Amino acid sequence: MLRLANPALADAISQAMRDNWIVDHGQLRGLRPLAAERAFRGEFLKAKRNSEGAIRRLAQGHRRRGRRSGDDVRLPGQTHS
Repeated sequence: MLRLANPALADAISQAMRDNWIVDHGQLRGLRPLAAERAFRGEFLKAKRNSEGAIRRLAQGHRRRGRRSGDDVRLPGQTHS
């Protein structure tokens, strides 16, 4: 899911740890020591800023069209009210 939700963060993690974490989430514990590395923190923060910017642009687009956040989100079995 992380690869879909935040591809930039997933790429930063894959560059630091290889792709094995994708199928073995327990390997994400290996990120803890990387937090001390300046290069990894920089990539992490860049991915975070990119993601926040994308969310902000999406919300602004919804507001311009007169929608509230979540108006078009439906859970399985949920109908329009």
